[in-house]
Amino acid sequence: MRHAWLIPVIAGIVLLALLPFLSPYLQDLVVKIAIYAVFALSLELLVGVTGLVSLGHAAFLGIGAYVTVLASGDSGGGLLSHGGQRQLEIAMCLATNPRVLLLDEPLAGMGAEETERMLALLGELKRSHAVLLVEHDMGAVFRVADRITVMVNGPVIASDVPGRIRTNPEVLMAYLGEGH
Repeated sequence: MRHAWLIPVIAGIVLLALLPFLSPYLQDLVVKIAIYAVFALSLELLVGVTGLVSLGHAAFLGIGAYVTVLASGDSGGGLLSHGGQRQLEIAMCLATNPRVLLLDEPLAGMGAEETERMLALLGELKRSHAVLLVEHDMGAVFRVADRITVMVNGPVIASDVPGRIRTNPEVLMAYLGEGH
């Protein structure tokens, strides 16, 4: 185990030696995977946030990130739908193995289908992560939140479980008006 780092190094050297013999598509693929791997490893070395322990782990993250983009039918993420871009952003955050996800309006600008996919993703994520969600789509918030804090112009007016927030007089007054 003393020289376990040699395996990814040798694999990398062999891959680089074979690069000129690969098709242009495969060359591009290998280069992009290497870029993701180097980025992930350098991020780990610089700030220690990814939890990666070797070049092999960095390469695995790189492959995963690139395959995610390829699976979307796009080579750069730019042609992804708005919801797809948001999901890719969350996936990139998850690659750093966070304990808490801070999401600012992840549903903004999404259609009904994209919103449903994102709500399903958030429902799964809250099982294993603390999620702080800033969102104006209250129907969506009521579906995924275990606890809701309502603010009006800065101050908190209510903080409770969704059932109580839904019937809170201050919240109803602030967001639905006096007639409600």
